[in-house]
Amino acid sequence: MRLRRKHRSKDRRPGRGVTLVELLITVCILAILAGLAIVRSDVGTMQAEAAARNFAADAAFVQAEAIARPDVGCLFRVAADRSSYWVARKAAPDTPITHPIRRQPYRVYVGKLNADGLDRVTINGFAFGGDNDLQFDAFGAPDQSTAATIDFVSAKVGWRVRIDPLTGVATVSRITDTELSIIEMEPPEEED
Repeated sequence: MRLRRKHRSKDRRPGRGVTLVELLITVCILAILAGLAIVRSDVGTMQAEAAARNFAADAAFVQAEAIARPDVGCLFRVAADRSSYWVARKAAPDTPITHPIRRQPYRVYVGKLNADGLDRVTINGFAFGGDNDLQFDAFGAPDQSTAATIDFVSAKVGWRVRIDPLTGVATVSRITDTELSIIEMEPPEEED
């Protein structure tokens, strides 16, 4: 005499439920998708911080150049459309100097034109004493009496570089949500 076993898989009726394995697979897929979303938003945040830190490093270079070569001077200039900034000599502020390492014009693009992976970043605002130039004197001090600032934003997160008016030292800090909302409401400065 043979005993018959009933297999649950054959007797399963539609709409009865899901197995534990199916449930675990679904949870794993959702966890992976959530992790990708978190990483994607963090990339934008990191890009804005990286752009700000790059500018701070460039500021240290410009300051050192101004001290080392006071006869020709050195400055930053931000493009009117805020798509880039470059390092130039006082005598030719529209012409970037040659980058000491890359041996190309010392011009840094932000946004879609950036080739260094900072394609989501924008220059959201800057204050260089009323113009687009930030110069340093032979002692390394900026050419203005108040702090110079430039803001980099990506994924609704902003980072500000502040250049001290006495020492010329650049500091990088995160912009608060309140400051960021005020900055986003202000129209871009137009060049005369």
